[in-house]
Amino acid sequence: MPYVDKESRPLLLKDPNKARHVGDLNFLYSNVYKALWIKEKGYKTIEFICAIGLSHETPQFIKELDTIFLRRGFKETQLVRAKFLAFYEFMRRVGNFYEDKKIMDNGDMYDDVEEAVVKIPAETNLNPGAKKRGRPKKNG
Repeated sequence: MPYVDKESRPLLLKDPNKARHVGDLNFLYSNVYKALWIKEKGYKTIEFICAIGLSHETPQFIKELDTIFLRRGFKETQLVRAKFLAFYEFMRRVGNFYEDKKIMDNGDMYDDVEEAVVKIPAETNLNPGAKKRGRPKKNG
């Protein structure tokens, strides 16, 4: 999580090269996400922040941060996880409040959670990776 000790925060913000732990990466990505939210609050920003960790169309300022971390010896997978967890915490602390406000403004789409508007075919396999249980069928 992005909650590094208070003494380390200004040092990391001034010089991301001082990052030593994945939590430091999370803290730095979280600060980028916070700055983006402050710049423009709204769903477009939430979606943009989510895409940072999922997309190959990474903004240049994130690529520069990633390059610093990779040069420091962090692995690509650590960067992906730090971005994901920073986004998760952003949603928990900021995005959910925005969504709750929109529910109040526009109504809750989950009020009728027992009645789906979109119909899913009965034969849809919701667990395609699961192995079938039971004995294999004999041929012939």
